[in-house]
Amino acid sequence: MKQVVLLTVFLFLFSLDSFAQNKLQIEAESLKGSVSKEVVAEGSVEILYGKVFLKGDKAYYREKGILRLEGNVFVKEGDTELFCDKLIYDLNTKKAVLTNVYGKLSSTDYIKAKRIERISEKEWVAYDGIYTPCSQRCPDWSIGAKKFNVLLGEGIKGKWVSFRIKEIPVFFLPYLSTPIIRERKTGFLLPRVGYRKEDGFIYKQPFYIVLGRSADLTLTYEKRTKDGNSKSAEFRYILSKNNKGNLSYSIINKEGQKD
Repeated sequence: MKQVVLLTVFLFLFSLDSFAQNKLQIEAESLKGSVSKEVVAEGSVEILYGKVFLKGDKAYYREKGILRLEGNVFVKEGDTELFCDKLIYDLNTKKAVLTNVYGKLSSTDYIKAKRIERISEKEWVAYDGIYTPCSQRCPDWSIGAKKFNVLLGEGIKGKWVSFRIKEIPVFFLPYLSTPIIRERKTGFLLPRVGYRKEDGFIYKQPFYIVLGRSADLTLTYEKRTKDGNSKSAEFRYILSKNNKGNLSYSIINKEGQKD
């Protein structure tokens, strides 16, 4: 059996700007080429450049600081963690293009798209994609669009937008521009819709109330098309690290009975 040898090469980029003498480290099962022209890395490629970590099946590096990765690509830079088929990354400007990509741009910005472009450290442009601030696999709400811009932690704008609840499109807009609000505020939350055979279509409308720094309350009204409605309340509090909890109440009104 042929022994696989891992090689490491250090490439020094010299430039007149602030990126002078940055060190690029490439580790792979096979390394070929010339530092002055092009280096080709194949097999379990791992690349470290400052705070940027990249992985893939195959990589190409050109002398002007252009790096291309292909196959099972993973990108990590700070809070950004993305998986894609192909990445083109400019080490000098930090601009990048990724195809068939999914993951998180930040701790509160999650995305899936056929193509995304990194314009700057805060601004991304996505094509044929879905955006959500929710981390769960099936988010409470998301936005799908042919093209949209994301300004990390601040807002999103897009054209031909579909607004989705639990990945189901509920309405469409030709254009959308909205800030992403992170702090807690009293007001209506996004409605939820569903269906059960015995109850028909179900519509839930929650209302969120801030009760101070350590407590909040959610009131929810639920309407069913076949039989009845329900009302519920959930109170949450945190008094200290080891003293917290929640209280919940709900009532279901059906014809001739209450639960």
